[in-house]
Amino acid sequence: MKHVQRVFCLVAVIVMLLQCGVSALAADSLPPLPALYWGSVKTATGNPVISGVVEAVVDGDVCGSINIDNGMFGSTGTGTKLVVQGDFVGKTVHFRVNGTECQQTIAWKSDDCQEVNLIVNLTDPPVNPSPLIFNSDTLSGTKGQPYSYSFVVSGGATPYSFAITAGKLPDGLTLSNNGVITGTPTSTGEYNFSVTVTDKLNTKATQSFSLTINQASVTPPAGGGVSGGGGSAPQTKQPLNTISDKVLQAAISQSANTGKVTVQVPAGESHLALSFDQWKDIQGTGKPLETKVNNITMAFAPGSLKVPQLSSGELNQVQFTAAPVDRDEAKEAIAQANRGGLFNIAGEVFELSACVVLKDGSQKNIKQFNGKIQVSLPVPQSARGQAAEGRLTVGYYNEQTKTWQNIAGQYNPVTGTITFETNHLSKYAVIEVKQVQTTVFKDIANHWARADIEFMADKGFVGGVGNGVFAPEANITRAQFAAFLVRILDVPQSNTALNFTDVKAGDWYYVPLAAAYQAGLVKGVTADKIAPNENITREQMAVMLVRAMEEKGKTIPSSLELTFSDKGMVSPWAVAGVSQSAQLSLIGGYPNGTFQPRANATRAQAIVMLHRLYEQIQ
Repeated sequence: MKHVQRVFCLVAVIVMLLQCGVSALAADSLPPLPALYWGSVKTATGNPVISGVVEAVVDGDVCGSINIDNGMFGSTGTGTKLVVQGDFVGKTVHFRVNGTECQQTIAWKSDDCQEVNLIVNLTDPPVNPSPLIFNSDTLSGTKGQPYSYSFVVSGGATPYSFAITAGKLPDGLTLSNNGVITGTPTSTGEYNFSVTVTDKLNTKATQSFSLTINQASVTPPAGGGVSGGGGSAPQTKQPLNTISDKVLQAAISQSANTGKVTVQVPAGESHLALSFDQWKDIQGTGKPLETKVNNITMAFAPGSLKVPQLSSGELNQVQFTAAPVDRDEAKEAIAQANRGGLFNIAGEVFELSACVVLKDGSQKNIKQFNGKIQVSLPVPQSARGQAAEGRLTVGYYNEQTKTWQNIAGQYNPVTGTITFETNHLSKYAVIEVKQVQTTVFKDIANHWARADIEFMADKGFVGGVGNGVFAPEANITRAQFAAFLVRILDVPQSNTALNFTDVKAGDWYYVPLAAAYQAGLVKGVTADKIAPNENITREQMAVMLVRAMEEKGKTIPSSLELTFSDKGMVSPWAVAGVSQSAQLSLIGGYPNGTFQPRANATRAQAIVMLHRLYEQIQ
């Protein structure tokens, strides 16, 4: 009997040792998860640092960086954060703001996520010595029609007050103390006047204006009433908001302090136009252009706008538009969001665009951009509480697929805006992403990847297979994985045809697969086949994940060392991708130390890897 008991004890010890060994292998197969930080950035005097870069430094090396936006780096919830990736257990993270070290430090922990409010000994940014009026010198209106015009001011100290100090306004119009001309003009003609703005410190600035009131045009009824000519008389057309040369030169001068050329039009106006010469002046500064139209900010890096190569004799203007879409026109887009059950539109839908206008009046839309455009959309006052809780983001309407695509955005409670990056202009809106109920996918209630699946479904990146089923253990095809990547990375549609014999226009995956191919995320398996319906292998996924990181401009490890016991089974073309994706914690090995590169991935495994990718590119 004692002999039997000893045998049982020995077996138990062996089982425990084996379990420990397996756990150790599992732990060793994956690098530590990154630490994530966000918070405010202020000077020692308590003023916010408006722009620049926060760097995370460990042992003297920069291990992560993020841009500053109006006194904040990163945001709460699922928004962008400062990522510090590496094996830094027991080490201290230091922070630098615009090259200057901060007082705050933090002990690095794997999978840490917390707020760090930074204070840095920087000189407070310069304040404009006097206010400046940002409006065109030439205005126009129509007799007998309601008129409203707002003056835009930058610099000095708020609040401002306004007054007419020379000349006069047309009869029927008045200027309010807060800088808005309103009323209905009762006479025609050209009226010259000067507006003086006074700031809180009694600093003044004056600008002269010319307001022309035109006679209202009448369109005769079709078929008669007016003799002597064919057709109808043209309606008086309101000119676009143009920027005067004087205002532009002042904006260029201010760029020495701000680092960007900012041009804007009064609140509520949807269009801004720059003459071709003004456009060349801005390009000559080598600084970003920031447009503020309809309370929407669009920032273009130098050289990002690909204006057609036309002569100055052909080009007339470069125009920017941020126009609310008519509710009837946006009806289908809004209905689609509600019908899908994932999104609510929180406010208006805006059409964003840029174009050039030729001398003959024709327009050419600017569709291609070199790099990203940074856009800030206003959040309705009633929805700012939701935004502060991380429940709002940004979406754009895909006209071809008739679906909304979710884009990660960062909410700034100071400005009441959500800022995001994109590489195309189209219909955008602030959206609420609805929470996905676990009952939606009835087959994942006890699944190990449930949290990842629900998160990615909540973001609108993935969906089920129908009838409330997600099918987590089903295989995933190359086309399906490519489509998920396109959604997560917000890859624009491609006009380039796919020259593979195993795909054709009309296939459900043709559009996203073409976008993924054009972006370099996926390649053919042979010269004439891309194998869209083949189940994707683990090594293929690893390579595509690394390409996605590269597409987002993320740092990729240079080491190509493989530590898996079956590393000899990895295809030569996939060695770099497998090694780098493992070092980036995007994909790991099995508890027995293998990678199994040729094995097919399940939908659940793919979603977990895509979730890790999403967190790292924010």
